[in-house]
Amino acid sequence: MKKVSILLILFSLFISTQALAEKKIIGKWVVNDIYAGRNIEIYKEDGQIYIFRKFHSDGSRSGYKLIKATNSSGETIYKLPNSYMRDHYLITENNRLQIRDKLGVIDVAQPVK
Repeated sequence: MKKVSILLILFSLFISTQALAEKKIIGKWVVNDIYAGRNIEIYKEDGQIYIFRKFHSDGSRSGYKLIKATNSSGETIYKLPNSYMRDHYLITENNRLQIRDKLGVIDVAQPVK
């Protein structure tokens, strides 16, 4: 009985470790704004790319699936699918995160160190 329990514990630890290993952080940023301050994280998990946002004012959180694409300038962007305003994110050369839509840059988030 003890052998079975130990094997189950080891198997559970193995599965948990595998799940943690599959999440790859692409970047973390912060927007310091009185009204819309938030932490932003873009990561890849199980072959999908996601964005996670936590707002400073009320602690609310949101997460969405993103699509990696290339814009007309040849830059890699992360698009929010089915967005009327074509919301997307661009990581700049200096590791800032530009928050954009079809009209241009909405905000710029600073990298978290």
